[in-house]
Formats: sequence, C-alpha cells, structure tokens
Amino acid sequence: MYDVVLISPHYNYDPHGRPYPDTGVAEFQNLSMIVPLGIVHVAQYLYDCGFKVKVVHLPHEFRALQALGLDIERLESPLEAILQHYPARVCGLQAHFYLYAGGAVRIAAVYRKLFPQSTILAGGYMATACWKQLLQAAPDIDGVILGEGETTLRRVVETLRSPHGNGLGAIDGLAIRGPNGAYVHNPARADILLHLAQMPTINPKAPPFDRILWPTRGFMNISRGRCPDDCAYCVANNRQINPRRFRTMSIDRILTQLAIYQENGMQSIFLGENHFLNMDFMQTLIEEIIRADFDLYFELETHPLVFTDHRLLDRMVAAGFLRFTLGCESGSDRLLRRMGRRSNKRQIMHSVRQIAAAGGLAVTSWICNLPGETAADFKATQDLIDDVAAAGGFVYWIENLHVLPGSPLHQSPEKWDMELLLKDLSAWFRWSLYSKRYVDFDDALKNPRQYLTHLNRNSTPEAMITRFYALRQQARKLVPHMKNNLKAQALHLPPALTQTERRNLDWYAEQGWKLWLF
Repeated sequence: MYDVVLISPHYNYDPHGRPYPDTGVAEFQNLSMIVPLGIVHVAQYLYDCGFKVKVVHLPHEFRALQALGLDIERLESPLEAILQHYPARVCGLQAHFYLYAGGAVRIAAVYRKLFPQSTILAGGYMATACWKQLLQAAPDIDGVILGEGETTLRRVVETLRSPHGNGLGAIDGLAIRGPNGAYVHNPARADILLHLAQMPTINPKAPPFDRILWPTRGFMNISRGRCPDDCAYCVANNRQINPRRFRTMSIDRILTQLAIYQENGMQSIFLGENHFLNMDFMQTLIEEIIRADFDLYFELETHPLVFTDHRLLDRMVAAGFLRFTLGCESGSDRLLRRMGRRSNKRQIMHSVRQIAAAGGLAVTSWICNLPGETAADFKATQDLIDDVAAAGGFVYWIENLHVLPGSPLHQSPEKWDMELLLKDLSAWFRWSLYSKRYVDFDDALKNPRQYLTHLNRNSTPEAMITRFYALRQQARKLVPHMKNNLKAQALHLPPALTQTERRNLDWYAEQGWKLWLF
C-alpha cells in the first residue's frame, strides 16, 4: 500500500479502459508520453518527506504492456490491469491541461471500483480553474488540489494518517464536497506554499520514478509564480489559480539539477517559463552555465523583448541555448496592444534576425482569430510570417485561439466582444478530442462551431475557419524556405537538433498543417 500514487492519464479512455484516441497515432502518443512536471515535483517532495510514493504515467504503462506482447485490444480492461497494482491511501490525478481532464475523470471511476476506501484527488491548472464543475461531473473524485500541490497534498496524507485529524475541510489549497452536499473551497495562500529554497531536486533514479521512461529531452522549471505580463488569453497571471509572486530558483539549485539530468542521459533541456524576463537573473545564470561547461544544449520559450542586447544573445548561444520559441501571436501592433503583449512587429523582426545571426533557431508561434481581429490585422500577420521566414526564422506553431477557463478572455467575454462556445467542463472533454484530429479544410467548414472555443462577433465561424487554414497553408508553402534556413544553421547545431527540426518540417508539410491543435 502506497501513501500516495500520482497518475498521469491519456486524453481519455473508451468504456473498456483502452486509451482514446488510438495509441497507434504517433502524434497522440508522443504528446502523451511527456511526463508532467507538476507530478514529478510533488512526488519527489513527498518522497523526500518520507512518504511511500509512486508515479504511474499511464502512457508508459500501456507501452510496457505492449512490450510484454499483450494485445491491449484483447484485454478485458487494460486500465484495470494496470491500476490494480497501485493501491494507495491517496490517489492524485493529473488534470493540468484540458487534454487530460477527461482521462482523469475516467481513471477516477476505475480506481474507485478497485480501491473504494482511497481518497481520490485531482490537481493541475484545469482542475483548479474548474474545481466545482469537476466535482459535479466526477462523483468519484473527492476533492481538488488548488494550484501548487506539494504542501497541500502532504497535509492531506498527514490528516488521513492521523486518528486525531480535523478532516480535509480544514486544509488550505483544497476544495471538497462538504456536509449536506455543500462545497468547501479553501483557496491556496502564498504563505502556505513551499518556499523556493525547499523545492526538491529531481532524481530520476528515485523509487517513485522507477516505471518512468525518461527521455533525452528534458523539461525543467526554474521559477514559480504569476507571470508579470497581462496577456488576455493566458492563465499564468490569474491570482486565484496562482497566488505566488514571481520568484526564481537559486542558481546553485539549478546547476545541481542540470548536472543530475546530464548524469541520467539527458541531452537537451527545455525551459518554458517567463523567468527570462528577469534580465539580471538571466545574465548570472548564463555565465554560470558557461562556467559549468555542461554537455547539454537548451531550448527556451521566451518573449521577443529578451533579445534587445546582441551581446547577451551571443553569451546565451555560447552557453548552449540554441532553440528559441518566440510568442509572436500577431503581426498587428494594434491587436498585440489590445491583448496585453509588450512587443510589436519591429521587435519581433529584430529578435528573429538577432537569433539567426548568432547561430540559433528562432521558431515563432502565432494565434489566429484573437478577439477583434480584422481583415487588416490578419493581413499584417500574413505579411509578418513571410518576413520571419525571409529573415532566417521558422514558423513553428499556428494555433486557433482557444479561450481557456481562468483567462481574462474567458472571465469577461463580453468585454472582448466575443461569445464562448465551450461553456462547461463536459464541452471541454468533447472538444479536447476534436482538437487533436487531423481535419481537412472542407470538413471543418461543414460544422465550424465544432472546432471553435469562441466566436468573434465581428466575424463568422466560416470566416474564422478560413483564416486559420490560410495561415497553416501559408506556413506549409514556406517549408522549403525554412529547410534552407535550417541548412544554413546546421553547422552551428547538434546533429540531433537538426534532424528533429527537419522531421518536424517534413511532418508539417505532409499532414501536420491539418492537426487542429498542436
């Protein structure tokens, strides 16, 4: 019996406990294979506190069944066959991204059947933003961890262990069903969260992770707290979801974690937070990484404003920062201001040119159908995408806006002159599966609302679909040009990174432009 089992699901499961969509579809499988960082941090912390903990990453578990020669299609319930080996006092379910929320609900029902005495909790951003809807939709889920999970989950286990505990209703950072069907909602407070100096260092060889297939490309959190920006489509600045002020980890701890990951076979590290808006911190970290002389390269998701100083960028490339994902979002300065972005198309182009000149990859992401987007705004985005490729950059991600619960857009749609089309959690469960389908333009036009999370009142569903595919097709036509950009940079890049980018471009040209959300 474990104290805590932390489970990461597929997107969903059919009535027989088989993953949905079909695990044979490579894009679904590859995304599901990523081990959520939140679960990893919580597991390491609880293990360091002396609890018996196990991380059950179901995509890895299903792969293990297949490696044993078992036919998942013939098993009566492969989900039960896996979960029966993991009884625990507390079962924690990952429902961070909307893609996995439906799978978490299904797992809760199976786990309740197997272990009726266990306490089942869900956690993550989506669970926090939709806590009441989740408790209403899933009678087998006893509560929702609100925001960061380390200290709250520790208190849950300690309370359940103790014969003198006051019950879960007294725990901050937890929402549960209370007496007489009422809900008890105790938001997390900044003062109860784990201090950054107490953050665990992840050891892939620790017992909680002995069933995990660690990749050569790792992900790492080196900051926590609300984003200092106010982008209207983002949830990272929501105080109810994230009460902590923005803080960075210590440099020593970061270097220790990098050394451990390198020792465990990782070759690249992806850093995806906003900590690189803290320029003093960034400069110090870069110099320390150079001094440590790691055999690693880094990928960074960041903001175009970072690259105003070419000397800093040169030092970043010297430290092994070779791939930079820039959230460009739109080519319209008017629309960028309206969304709360602190950048413009001049700065975007400057950043792309700087990165390409320094020998790095500038991979840009874009959002189509932002609220209030006009024909002129859309044309400006088309023009800027062409300019980015011409300057040596890459068009990496074109997303049709999905309006997330907890974002300013979702909280006040009327302010933005838009209509929400996904109005409850069950609609998100449905849409999550549509969002990961390959869809032809003509098929999308047959039922356009099915593929949208919102409707701009200055547009029509058909027009929104048309714009989205126009951008995707534009990027597809740029693939040969982007391959030339990659060829020009190949001498400066690790062969593995070049090969991965080439495969990504080939996939996009062949079919990736039709994958609705990626």
